[in-house]
Amino acid sequence: PPRGMAAPRRGGRAPRGPTRALLGAFSAFLSLAAFSAGLGFVGKPDWRRQASPAAPRSRMLAGNTAKEGYDYNAFQWLVDFSVPEEDLRSVVAAIPSGDSIWRDPEKYLSREGFREDVLRSGSGLNDAAIDTIYNTFNGGSGYTDPTKRDSVLETVKTWQGGDTSTIGPGVLWARVCILGAYLFLNVFSVFAGYFVIGRPIIYQLSGIDLLPALRRWWESS
Repeated sequence: PPRGMAAPRRGGRAPRGPTRALLGAFSAFLSLAAFSAGLGFVGKPDWRRQASPAAPRSRMLAGNTAKEGYDYNAFQWLVDFSVPEEDLRSVVAAIPSGDSIWRDPEKYLSREGFREDVLRSGSGLNDAAIDTIYNTFNGGSGYTDPTKRDSVLETVKTWQGGDTSTIGPGVLWARVCILGAYLFLNVFSVFAGYFVIGRPIIYQLSGIDLLPALRRWWESS
């Protein structure tokens, strides 16, 4: 190159000046931040069916919905270990016997449908305890697949017969599933987003590489 000019960076363009480089990096980081915020929203979903503002008042007064101020959130449930064991037993006792809790074998068992049926059998139950019992059916998801119906009914029958030893392992597995989903959506996906999308953009605009030890996959060998 001519005397006084820096040689261009191999595999990428040299920065075009500090101001433009900083603006480019800032724009790229903003894009990644927006991308991460969207993933964070997905990573902490509220799987509870929201009641419509226009829902009939009679239903809201029926006592078959969550108490005012309670709003199920998977991540908050994950880190909440305050539900007493006796509250879990009270929920188990309030579950309708037989197949009444899951009448249609071709339909999913929803979280709110389960809550309404349980509260119909026993008022004053702990909403967090209801969600805890429900999460043992499906690993913390918002709906339980019809293929699990027989297993759920048999498990409930065993619990109501006095053997509740499987509640603890079921709760643990639900926490593991929710933690895995949270880490995938909020940690791995953010890293992958930077590695695949943000890293080449930031490097080309500003020459900044936050992972300098790793090969720049977009450069030709």
